[in-house]
Amino acid sequence: MENFENLAGNGTVIYPLILLIAIAGSFFFYNRMSLGQTLQSALVWGMIFLGAVAIYGMWEQLSAGHRSRPPKSPCRANATGTFI
Repeated sequence: MENFENLAGNGTVIYPLILLIAIAGSFFFYNRMSLGQTLQSALVWGMIFLGAVAIYGMWEQLSAGHRSRPPKSPCRANATGTFI
């Protein structure tokens, strides 16, 4: 029972989960006539949410790559335009 209490965190995980189930259940109940379209819309929103979470999780790596400079080219031109 202790492991469950640590996982639940005094209801901080259970309450939002029950709320999510209630909202999703009512949403599917009221849209049961067009269930295929409803599921498709839910999957699209789920992919958008997962993409936002992935970008948030990788933000430091993405921004660090933007600050770095590309390597210098081994070919350089002098003032007259010839390559050295």
